[in-house]
Amino acid sequence: MKTILVIGCKDQEEIFPVLEQQRFSFRCVETHEAAVSALSSKEYAAVLLDLDAIPVTSPMIRNLAATHPGIPFLCISRKRLHPELREAFHDHIYACLAKPVDPEELRYWLKSLWDREPDPREPP
Repeated sequence: MKTILVIGCKDQEEIFPVLEQQRFSFRCVETHEAAVSALSSKEYAAVLLDLDAIPVTSPMIRNLAATHPGIPFLCISRKRLHPELREAFHDHIYACLAKPVDPEELRYWLKSLWDREPDPREPP
């Protein structure tokens, strides 16, 4: 079973049944430090990051992505735009879903992660 790391789980109860229906297990963490630790201790299929739950910067996402290449980052947020995360959105974030998360949209993006063509920049 593939596992997704969820960063910022508070008020995210609606996504957990969707993950389970799609046959994903998940682990929740509430801080950047806990995310770094979790990513170092286990292989994850994806990261689901709540941009409203913890303070996030482009360098923070860049470092996580560089340390764990090949793990796609999906974000969720109430805000439509995050100009402060322009670099992260361009280079490291696969998709950003609006809150409240639409279960069908989350299913679509999760499915698309494994239906996509391999990125030639990623190691085999």
